[in-house]
Amino acid sequence: GFYWSGLVDTRKPFELVPFAITQTATHDIMGNPLDLEQYEDHEKLTVEGRMNILGLQGQLWSETVKGPEMLEYYLFPKMIGLAERAWAKDPEWANLPRRSQRLEGLELAWNIFANQLAHKELTRLDHLWNGVNYRVPLPGAVIEEGNLKANVGFPGLQIRYTLDGSEPNSNSILYQGPVAAKKPVKLKAFTATGKSSRTSTLTF
Repeated sequence: GFYWSGLVDTRKPFELVPFAITQTATHDIMGNPLDLEQYEDHEKLTVEGRMNILGLQGQLWSETVKGPEMLEYYLFPKMIGLAERAWAKDPEWANLPRRSQRLEGLELAWNIFANQLAHKELTRLDHLWNGVNYRVPLPGAVIEEGNLKANVGFPGLQIRYTLDGSEPNSNSILYQGPVAAKKPVKLKAFTATGKSSRTSTLTF
């Protein structure tokens, strides 16, 4: 019943380019790939039309928000991705002639931005307003041929895991590459200041 309001992570507002939306959008509201060729014959936003756009907004439907900490968790760091797109000029990759070039440019820009989030901005949030209760992305993980493979949305975050059923903490095993795993695995991502994500659990 909540799908109508949209599912947004930090990357979605970052890759939105309001003045070139038919060139840069990649997926619809449900995560399905968009066929951008269907928009090629549509009229593009004119220079005069741009004057009618006053800014961007990001809605948060608050009927399920139960207090300030939950509000911060829902807003950050997504709001940083939105602010980057709302306040900065259009990125160069958005106006490259071929879609493959635009996607390549987007991946490079996102890599830089996500690293800055992990190495700098999340630490800044730990100190603003006596600390912001931001969301640390969960690790993604799979077991392939008996090996644990894991990653996380923001490069620069540490992934730590346990094989004994205990909750990972900042002293748990640091994930540095595929490792043999034949037991249930629990993983968390950690920031430089020790703030952790929720737990990802893999069972056999």
